[in-house]
Amino acid sequence: MIIHLKNLELYGFHGLYEEEKQIGNWFILNISVQLKTPQTLIVQINETLDYVLLYESIKTIFNQRYDLLETLCQQINTHCLTTFPQIQGITTNIQKKHLNLVGFQGNMIVELYTQRT
Repeated sequence: MIIHLKNLELYGFHGLYEEEKQIGNWFILNISVQLKTPQTLIVQINETLDYVLLYESIKTIFNQRYDLLETLCQQINTHCLTTFPQIQGITTNIQKKHLNLVGFQGNMIVELYTQRT
């Protein structure tokens, strides 16, 4: 079973450059978590993953400052695997909405998949 949190828009102060750290930027996060599919019908929240708790957990990590989005992806994945034992694997995809590069058109996205070992 896979649970997706898609198009989460969060404002943060991630980046190498002083301007990014001072002004900040909008980021779009897409998170997919793989769960072990239960053999029985899921009828209560404790039999699956509470995506509200997952979202709050991701925001806690996101609200810290990181120079690199790669580091942020690693921290989110590690934190979620540690916090939620039912997660078997997690993909974190982070897009920086506005790049301050002259002539750059398009998107910059970092994505990381981490599997429980």
